Amino acid sequence: MLAEPFNDVDRELNEGPSPYLYGYPDVYGDNPQPKTSPYYWWFQHLKRHAGYKACCERGGEGEYAALYLDWGDVRTDDFEEWFFQHGDALFREPHVQDDLGEIRDAAQLEKINLSDTMVVAVPIRLGKRNLSKQEIIYQFSLLLDARFPGNIGGRPQYVSEAKYRFNGYPQLDKLEERLRIYDMRQKHPDWPLWKIGEQLALDGFFKSGLRNVTNSKEQDKLGEEKRRKMTTLVSQRLKKARMQIANSVSNVFEIV
Repeated sequence: MLAEPFNDVDRELNEGPSPYLYGYPDVYGDNPQPKTSPYYWWFQHLKRHAGYKACCERGGEGEYAALYLDWGDVRTDDFEEWFFQHGDALFREPHVQDDLGEIRDAAQLEKINLSDTMVVAVPIRLGKRNLSKQEIIYQFSLLLDARFPGNIGGRPQYVSEAKYRFNGYPQLDKLEERLRIYDMRQKHPDWPLWKIGEQLALDGFFKSGLRNVTNSKEQDKLGEEKRRKMTTLVSQRLKKARMQIANSVSNVFEIV
């Protein structure tokens, strides 16, 4: 049985400025852009994992049965619907109070998780004199400096607590480029790697390989050198694509 998705009420109650570290994928409107989301590329890599595909074909049984409970059947091109059903359980950050607020009742403290919230008591008067706004801001700045020493930004780097998260910054153009090379290799296993690179470069999907595309006048040493360089470029990216696909079945998507 698949994990239960959040219902609409849960979504509204838990909605903050962004309940996902990388924002909700752009999947709505007249011109959706799902490729701008890192979650889309994790989904695409998992679609290509042979072991997980086999698990989907068996209806969620086998080695990746536990993963299937969270991710479900990824053999679909409808990323919007798939993410709606599974994205919350996979990538939504645990809901916390995400705006600055004033506590007026001690009972409010019981609802606060002190591990991710700093509770502050700020005096607003000294004796009979009310403190100015500038004085209060100054006190607060001193407190922040003490709480986050050496951090110019005044706060620590955000660490995701989602069930499935990224390690490393996902450069989407590179993830896409590598997958295109992987897919072309799967489609044409007998092609030399330089030919795969040339075809993708000419189709506009491998810009870094354009300078190494040969033409009919480059069949001598210059052409050989270009093909050698293209082979190296494609080989490096193909290797990383395979590594990325291999770790797509982990709860941490290591960016290689």
